[in-house]
Amino acid sequence: MSEESFFVMNTPPASFPLEQYRRLSGFEQILLHFLAIFYEPANPTLIAACLLKLDLRNNRGNRPTTANIQHYIQKFMQSGLLSEERRCCPELIETLVKISVADGRFARYAKTIRAEAPLIGGLGKWLTRCWRAARDLRIGIYSADFDVIEECEKFLASQCQEFSLDPPVLTQVVAAPFDQVWLESQPLSYRFYLLGETVAEAQRHLRGIEPVVDYLAKFVSSPKLAADELVPFRRLFFQQLILQGDLNAAEKLSSGYPEAFTGTGASGILAFLHGNFAVARAAFDDDLAYLRALYDEEQVAIFGPGGVIDILSRLRSEDASRLMEIAGQIGVAQTLFPASAEAEAYEILAIFVQARLNPRSPAGGFSVTPATGALAVLIAGLCHHWLGGGLPAALENAIASRLDVAAENGYCLFALQYAAILAAEKGKDSIYRRCEWRWREETSAIALVTILVREEPWKRGLEALIHLSAVDEPPEQRGEAARLAWVIDRQRGEFAVTPKEQR
Repeated sequence: MSEESFFVMNTPPASFPLEQYRRLSGFEQILLHFLAIFYEPANPTLIAACLLKLDLRNNRGNRPTTANIQHYIQKFMQSGLLSEERRCCPELIETLVKISVADGRFARYAKTIRAEAPLIGGLGKWLTRCWRAARDLRIGIYSADFDVIEECEKFLASQCQEFSLDPPVLTQVVAAPFDQVWLESQPLSYRFYLLGETVAEAQRHLRGIEPVVDYLAKFVSSPKLAADELVPFRRLFFQQLILQGDLNAAEKLSSGYPEAFTGTGASGILAFLHGNFAVARAAFDDDLAYLRALYDEEQVAIFGPGGVIDILSRLRSEDASRLMEIAGQIGVAQTLFPASAEAEAYEILAIFVQARLNPRSPAGGFSVTPATGALAVLIAGLCHHWLGGGLPAALENAIASRLDVAAENGYCLFALQYAAILAAEKGKDSIYRRCEWRWREETSAIALVTILVREEPWKRGLEALIHLSAVDEPPEQRGEAARLAWVIDRQRGEFAVTPKEQR
């Protein structure tokens, strides 16, 4: 079958978002499929060179020229099939690529594109090279080539910090739109990689991925697979249920397959979020003991959000003598899981514990950016509130904006916690208090902001002064009648504190 006849026979159904695609000639459909794999903004000269290598001809049997390609690009842009930046439109791009994968032509097109417009050793501006790294990453994902995936991810991380795609490449491939047939054509282990990365990115940015979650809900009870094959999928789905605030469904899942959740902190998470703190602490300790025996290691930590809840469970005791132990456990988690989604949250918790251990250290230091993950923003808000002094404007805005996104995309546990932090800061009569109660009823979860008593700024300042003055004297001076006094002077609305020695 020729290139042209294939695409004429396999046009998308009438429900396809852009029906203009259905009206294209055979060669125009071929070209659009090629542009979907090409990914970067269309360059007529480069595309003509690729089509020449592939021996793809137009409807009259002629080799397309640069001028021909330019004509088609303008036509596609006018009809909305290409964006203003000359890229295949989002509604079509992944569907067209998956058709090419299924037909077997994807590999040939991709190989030619990478040869004619290489990432490494090729010419091009910074932006062009970043587009090619994203293109090759996408080709690596469709080809299940982890060498290419790793190479491109490193390039994007090191060379393209200011270049970003929303959603990122892997999320586009898996969920824009979600294609169950294509996903199930992948090996089971690779399917988990694709789903795991997509879900993790969605959770970090509170992105709605309802079709993916619906698929997981059905897949975790699949009768076609052995129980051990489903373990990672069940754990992934459990985590999503927790963050969505569906604690009843999460409890049903973990109790229905207890062997899948040993050592994961699942029981401790559920107990803690329900306010059963003693039960939660015992459950976490049991899971940690299991992990020590499993790995024959003393230094273990619970992976995922459960590890963060474990730290919050320890902090809730408010036992100052345990702060060093808690700091040590945070350090273990940071060492074991340095690149995990929870790494930012652990760093903030470490700063918080240090502030509690040493009142002289500054309260706060929890800076957030638009790229900061949802969990880290939550932990920063909690810790800053507990240390007193009010939320910095940037952190308050980050929490408020993420509250709206969490509510819109079904992350009810995040919505509850964000609302509770803002309500605690704004007072009982704020709109956030009503939001908090709404989400508490929705989730049956506690507000984490209540597990520790807020530290008043004046008390923290007094403790800092006490620590500063508590200097151990040399033995030869201990008999002298001397002390360190602090002179507090108010000048223009600010306080100046000066140490003076008294004899």
